[in-house]
Amino acid sequence: MNIWLNGKQFTISSSSLSALIKAQSFQPPFAVAINEVFLPQAKHATYQLKPDDVIDIVSPIQGG
Repeated sequence: MNIWLNGKQFTISSSSLSALIKAQSFQPPFAVAINEVFLPQAKHATYQLKPDDVIDIVSPIQGG
């Protein structure tokens, strides 16, 4: 299945969002948006990705 993650196309074998997060080694804290809609952290473990989903995973940046 093809998806978009942070602007790059990927082919993945699992539709599990949590598997994608683990495979890409994202470290908390981060926020997830799928097709421009933020997904609450409580749903990350059960969310199933669909072909051509656009996933953005962003981490806060400190600065001043």
